[in-house]
Amino acid sequence: TYMGFKESLQRMIMTPIMVDGKDPKTNEDIEVPLVFYIGDMTTASDRSKPNNERVYGLVNVALFLATSYSDSLSNGSCDEINSDVVDGFLPVSNACGQQGMSYQGTANSDFREGNFYRQGDVSPLVCAPGDEKYACDVDLNMRARARSPPVVSSRSGSGDAPGPFYCGPKTDYNGFTGHWSFEDNEEIFQSAKQNRLGRTDVQGCCFWGRGSVPIKGTCAYGKLNYYLGKRAADEGRQAMFPDIDFCRNPGAICHDKHPDLKWIVGFFRWITEIQEYDAGDFNYMKQLRKYVDDGFKDSDFI
Repeated sequence: TYMGFKESLQRMIMTPIMVDGKDPKTNEDIEVPLVFYIGDMTTASDRSKPNNERVYGLVNVALFLATSYSDSLSNGSCDEINSDVVDGFLPVSNACGQQGMSYQGTANSDFREGNFYRQGDVSPLVCAPGDEKYACDVDLNMRARARSPPVVSSRSGSGDAPGPFYCGPKTDYNGFTGHWSFEDNEEIFQSAKQNRLGRTDVQGCCFWGRGSVPIKGTCAYGKLNYYLGKRAADEGRQAMFPDIDFCRNPGAICHDKHPDLKWIVGFFRWITEIQEYDAGDFNYMKQLRKYVDDGFKDSDFI
């Protein structure tokens, strides 16, 4: 809802996320406070000289909302939708990863393959060397089921959506998963159907995308837990959700008990990945300001 978005936005503006960082002068480990960027209000209030600080902030909000709509709101779902057709079938094992991605922390040949992430957002689904401490452990006995999305499928004339993702031990489904049939509106178990990485089961595959700007994979869920969840509280750090272990209960993001969480998770990813993105010739914050200062003419930035 709009109120959920508004309240979550205000919370992420006012409550810094203290993330691990380096002192630029000494290179010592420090905590860096990050918030959702709405412009530098200390200079925006100075009417003695023109500036675009308020506009920078509004454009950042607009880009966040546009990405949220593209990634989740247009589907009416907090959970990722099964959409990656492989060899003419829609494998249920896509819960383990779509578009050639593995969500369970196994190595991939190219994390950006298939344009799964947008340009300027190339964070891998496994933790980079040195960041392994954040990752969730994969529990092969974990069970979870996505909430059914209230959407009309573009692949089917019936108006049905693909079945929601689920995960669980192989013993729950005779060792392999099948494919989703729009005609029958159910999973077909006649033969094992593999996703692009060859998975034919959903054991330990509980880390599909969730949230307004979805997080995916063991590293992203682990960071969420490390900074906002139960692990932060257990280790004596400030935690927004001290009772939620996002590694043990990733589905909490989409549960009605915490209706603001889907927005908070989206903002968390935006703050820690998008706003902080600086690689090669692309620095998100510099490009955002340049886009505004140049009169909104650089369509490549959008």
